[in-house]
Amino acid sequence: MHGHWWRALLYLLSGMLPLMIAHYALGIGAIGRPAWLVWIMMVADAALVGWLTLTLTGAGYFAAARAAESKGVRL
Repeated sequence: MHGHWWRALLYLLSGMLPLMIAHYALGIGAIGRPAWLVWIMMVADAALVGWLTLTLTGAGYFAAARAAESKGVRL
């Protein structure tokens, strides 16, 4: 990753930040709501966290693949 650290950080932040904002908004927004609405919001949040996991994993792989490609290394 030498020489590609900033690009890897950019990939991770651009993939994570929008989904983390939505994750926190759902969690904070559920406070003080009726139970039926909290359940809907938490199910949506669980799906969002699953998508967040895939996005972070993909961003990490993408960063590593681009760094390896620039060094002429196969993953």
